[in-house]
Amino acid sequence: MSRRCLAVAAWTAAGGFLAAYAPYALSGSYEPQIVGVMSRTNGVGGLVGGLLAATALAAAQGSWASAPAARRAGAAAQSLVTAILVAAFTWTNWFVALKWTQSYSQQQTILEKIEGKIRMLPRPLTVILEGAPPHFQGVVVFENHWGLSSALRLKTGDRNLSADVGLAGLVAEPEGLVERRDGKVVRSMPYDGLFLYNYADDKLMKIGR
Repeated sequence: MSRRCLAVAAWTAAGGFLAAYAPYALSGSYEPQIVGVMSRTNGVGGLVGGLLAATALAAAQGSWASAPAARRAGAAAQSLVTAILVAAFTWTNWFVALKWTQSYSQQQTILEKIEGKIRMLPRPLTVILEGAPPHFQGVVVFENHWGLSSALRLKTGDRNLSADVGLAGLVAEPEGLVERRDGKVVRSMPYDGLFLYNYADDKLMKIGR
């Protein structure tokens, strides 16, 4: 590959990389992450990053040089760069796996505490979780009703349980807690069998009558 082709590929990759991440970098609320939604929006950056790495490997190989010494030096540099990239990818994968493992442990702790509090209560039953961190270092713990409900049912084997996360948006009405958006009911929980579990205080309390 000629020097000109390498230069074009390198500048193209660098420009694409900056274009992919500039909107995030310029955002006042941006926080670099390799988990969560950012892991799903890294496609362009990943592609041009791969192109940049391939360009660096091709340049390191010294494929445009005819001298044997230059080729040997290029091959050694290529091996070094490849080893660095493999190590970086392996470390990143281990790091992400560790965070998900730690998040799972926190999930199990929350579920075990809820299970202990509701074991003797009549069914059907709904638990609203408060005071628990929704994320662990960027990894989701519990942040919505479908995640918590499904996990609680799997943990207990009880299909008569449901759960939700947080009281935000809910308003107390005569028959239960209701959330409305644009005048429409988007969430409704009758008072019958409705409890609030505060994870920080490890306390369960009945909501409503």
